[in-house]
Amino acid sequence: AELHAYEIWAELCRECALHGELAMTCTLAAEAKKHARAYGDRRTSRALAITMAQLRMDEGKPSEALRLLGEVTAAELPQTVQIALLLAGLHGAQQQPALADEALKSALQAVGETVTASTVANPSADAARVGGVEILLANCALHSARLHAEIARLDAVQLTKSSWWASL
Repeated sequence: AELHAYEIWAELCRECALHGELAMTCTLAAEAKKHARAYGDRRTSRALAITMAQLRMDEGKPSEALRLLGEVTAAELPQTVQIALLLAGLHGAQQQPALADEALKSALQAVGETVTASTVANPSADAARVGGVEILLANCALHSARLHAEIARLDAVQLTKSSWWASL
């Protein structure tokens, strides 16, 4: 397996984004994306699109983030979770809780189908062990996001007055 410079740039891009180095993040991402496309590396291209979508979302540019996520046509399980969480965050920020919940439910369904497909491919394996930690982490992240969204929704609901309870 050969390691290319653009793969290192992509990792540095993610690290720079975590440390708030936005200019360097954009520079590294643009260069790494060009090289990843030249080498036909879809995995790195997807990872860069997700990183840049997160950056655009943090900058308050949801339409640009959606455009970047639209470039991702297929994804591995951890990337699917990242995309679903980003979409849920984008829709939540745009006051569209139904779409946010739909993104999370679709990702949960995809995770479930992954477990089913893995079980069918290897029927002798214990269903709890199929996919291992990756599936467990995906389920936890998605369920946690749904619960947080539900808590936020309930928190926004106005409480009834105590006089209403007394009238019962």
